[in-house]
Amino acid sequence: MLRRISILAAAGAMVALSALPASATVMHPKVHSFSIPGLPGLSAWGSYYKTGKSVSVTVCVKDTAKDISLATAIAIASDKSYHHYKGVIANAFGDGKHACKTITAKYTAHLSVSSASVNNKDKAKLSKIKNIY
Repeated sequence: MLRRISILAAAGAMVALSALPASATVMHPKVHSFSIPGLPGLSAWGSYYKTGKSVSVTVCVKDTAKDISLATAIAIASDKSYHHYKGVIANAFGDGKHACKTITAKYTAHLSVSSASVNNKDKAKLSKIKNIY
């Protein structure tokens, strides 16, 4: 008797779980890729995805020239008024080196990116700022 009750309970649970609406399934956030304005001697890119009240931002950079000693990718997530923000910086030191870095920020109104480089003669360059959203 006890065995029949447990089998019926298990069968009922399986029927109930299979009848869940599609909205009850696990949803994965959509990852958005973006390019970062480049400079001679580096390439930079990134991605982001929003989850509820936060955004996860990843930036990557690759040093592509022997005369560049530092290649940097920068992203800043900010609130609507730009008063609060959180930034992420990825640095690659040396020809052929690359680096990626990720942050999670609670500021989801704006995302801006840029890149920078320093050559072997300590001359720094900054790319244009690109607004992703």
